[in-house]
Amino acid sequence: MDDVRFSVHEIQAAGQARREAEAWLFSFEAALRAGDASQIGILFHDKCYWRDVLAFTWHLSSAEGNDTVGLIPTALDIDLCPGAGRD
Repeated sequence: MDDVRFSVHEIQAAGQARREAEAWLFSFEAALRAGDASQIGILFHDKCYWRDVLAFTWHLSSAEGNDTVGLIPTALDIDLCPGAGRD
């Protein structure tokens, strides 16, 4: 009986993690579309690191801190179309 409850708990935890990840991604997409560096920055931890390993550009670049990370996508002179083609 304990194994069944544990499995249900794992399923619930996985579902919650998925919902949280989806909410973060939707917030990230909205911030990118708005081109708002502060909205992008608050989605990251104060002492975060971003490695743009071909995520947005063909340039290998790094940034440290949420204020700097927020500036990267907004400073790019490219069309960021997150969610394009999503069903």
